[in-house]
Parts: sequence; C-alpha cells; structure tokens
Amino acid sequence: MPDFREELLPEFYFQSNPLRHFPELIRWGRPVWETLDGIRPALTGFFAGFDEQAALPSAFDLWVRPTPDGGSETVLFARTGYVFDRDICCPNLGFYFARNVIVEPTAIIKAPAYIGPGTEIRQGAYLRGDVITGSRCTIGHTTEMKSSIFLDHTEAGHFAYIGDSVIGSCVNLGAGTKLANLPFRTFEDKRDVRFADMVVSTPDGEFSTGRAKIGACLGDGVEVGCNATIAPAAFIGRDTWIYPCLSIPRGFYPARSILKHPGRPTILPKRD
Repeated sequence: MPDFREELLPEFYFQSNPLRHFPELIRWGRPVWETLDGIRPALTGFFAGFDEQAALPSAFDLWVRPTPDGGSETVLFARTGYVFDRDICCPNLGFYFARNVIVEPTAIIKAPAYIGPGTEIRQGAYLRGDVITGSRCTIGHTTEMKSSIFLDHTEAGHFAYIGDSVIGSCVNLGAGTKLANLPFRTFEDKRDVRFADMVVSTPDGEFSTGRAKIGACLGDGVEVGCNATIAPAAFIGRDTWIYPCLSIPRGFYPARSILKHPGRPTILPKRD
C-alpha cells in the first residue's frame, strides 16, 4: 500500500467512525474521497441483510419515478409530519429510519437513504439518494443533500447544499452554506455530457480521484458561518472555523484554523 500524505487520509479529519451499521465505510489509510465510493455498496449490503419489509407510515406517499436511462428511482414525500417511535427498515424500497427520527411535512427523500437515531429532517428538505446520517443530525428547511455522509450530531439547519461530501461529527453548517461538487465545464462538455476526472493537487504531486464530482471533506468540529461557499475538492481539518460569506477555494486546510476576511468593512458617512 502506498504512503499517502497525512491530509489525504480520514485519520486527519475524523477521530472515529460512529456509524455502527457501517463499520467499513470510512476507509482508514486510504484517500478520504474513497469513502464516497463506498456509500452505495454499503447501503446495498446493509439492506440485503434484512428479510422483512416494514410498512411505511401513512404520513408518506410513495412514488416510483422513471429515469432517463430507462430505470427508476423510489421517492418518499412526507404529506404530514411523523416521528418514528421505532426503527423501520424497508429494504426493498431502500429506506431505513431509526428510532426518534423526525420528518416534517413536505420533505422529499429518495432511495437509498439511512437516517440515524434522533435525526431531524425539516420542512422542504430534499434528500437525493445515497445519503447516510449518524445520530442527532439536522437536515434543515430547503436543504439539499445527495451522495453524502453526516457523522454524529452534525447540523445543516437552513438553506444548505451538500453534494458528494463527507462531514464529520459535531459540525455546524451555517444558514446558506454551499458545498459545491462540480467544477466549471466547457460548452462542449455540457453539450456532450462529459465530465472530467477530478484531480487533487498536493506538494507530492497530483492524485487522480476517478470521480467526476467531489464536494468537501469537513473534519470533526468544523464551524461554517452563514452563506459560506466551499469549492469542489476542499478539505477542511478538524476544529476549523470558517467565517461567514467566505468563498473557500479547493485545497487542504490545516486543523484548528480560522479562515476569515482580511479586515473589517470600510465605513463611510452617507451624503445628504
């Protein structure tokens, strides 16, 4: 196995993996973005271990939606709010809701999804599939999340976008946080539906990720201020604070840092 730089590894970002049903999901000793490649296989393996199909609560409408490639995807729509008083697994549909999960009206959840104990999915949230959350997480009002992981007690309470990202424990994403997952493409790339392989640059050279999309990796305890935007392939070390309204470029950021604006706004008197 090759030796990777410290900041490429999950050990740099996470103290542990608290997801008891997915002990192999975080690939210790391997580049942290490889964790994203394991989401779908982990969910598939988890649901394969269940023989019985639980009934969905009547609070949810089920829609099997056709996709352009001729397949289909399963979508839940919360007509009313619901609190799960026990674990419910629907392996054939691809949904797991742990005890004390709260789903507010109008939330939309696509399969596959694993929602950990005590997690709150608020009004208007949109989970686009391949989502895993730990315990006591928050996916807030008009927050969109796809192909991403929250470890325990992580919150995205208001107007956030989380795409193809791995988020540690006890992370807070302030209102309006955006974790972008796709670099700019040319007209020809969009016309022909082409996606370039994302490359991560380090002082030791460039690493091909084999992925068309990578969002952010945020270590345990990171705080993100309101309306911050984090570029694709940004890796933020543990216990780092990101001040509001910043735009964070791709790259690696050390643990226990403060990312802030260079100075306070200029104050000028108003003219009559």
